[in-house]
Amino acid sequence: MSQTPAELLAQYKKNGKDFVEVASSISAAELNKPMPGGEWPPAFVIHHMVDAEVHFATRYMHILTSDKPTIINFAEEAYPDRTNYAKRSAADSLALYQAIHKVIENILDNASDADWERVGVHFELGEIPMKQFFAKAVGHNAEHAQQLRDLTK
Repeated sequence: MSQTPAELLAQYKKNGKDFVEVASSISAAELNKPMPGGEWPPAFVIHHMVDAEVHFATRYMHILTSDKPTIINFAEEAYPDRTNYAKRSAADSLALYQAIHKVIENILDNASDADWERVGVHFELGEIPMKQFFAKAVGHNAEHAQQLRDLTK
């Protein structure tokens, strides 16, 4: 059964808070510790999450303010090298993640039912309602909070 926008938003808030709590609990020594099997260190996961939140927020803003905007893919595999994950501050990325997350919560708390049904045009998938794009972000937050737990146990 599909979740309502209110249910999705509640889960987004919960998952975002959970991600911040887990990320904040990681010691400075553990943040950039090499991981077995080529797994990203925790700091890279944090950087990835803020980059994803920027992309997701841009999608919501475009969908809310433009008629059927083209949705640009998030080329996540290019980000670690192209945006220098190894040299970025995990604390700065986490602070920006929190700020973007809170702003999106504020915006979507006030979105109408019609706003949630507005569409963006994905180059492969066609017209997708904002609710569906948002549902993906909700799961993304939960997945990476669990990834941080697994990396630091």
